[in-house]
Amino acid sequence: APAPAPADNVVPMAQRCTIMNLTESTCRWPIGEPGKENFHFCGARSNPGTPYCTTHARMAYQPVQDRRRDRRLAYL
Repeated sequence: APAPAPADNVVPMAQRCTIMNLTESTCRWPIGEPGKENFHFCGARSNPGTPYCTTHARMAYQPVQDRRRDRRLAYL
């Protein structure tokens, strides 16, 4: 059977970085529990003008109407 396609939100081990390795051009999306040994940041190349890579920017910046729709569904 063919291997499944990788998920969009999986961060390759080589890209993961600590706070000491972050730069203006690396994604600052936190992964894991702060203070724990395995806590790290995404580390992928960030989009100009944002602190996140394309994948994490899509998760962080949602259109207002989508957030309102999701909130209404939560109350049903």
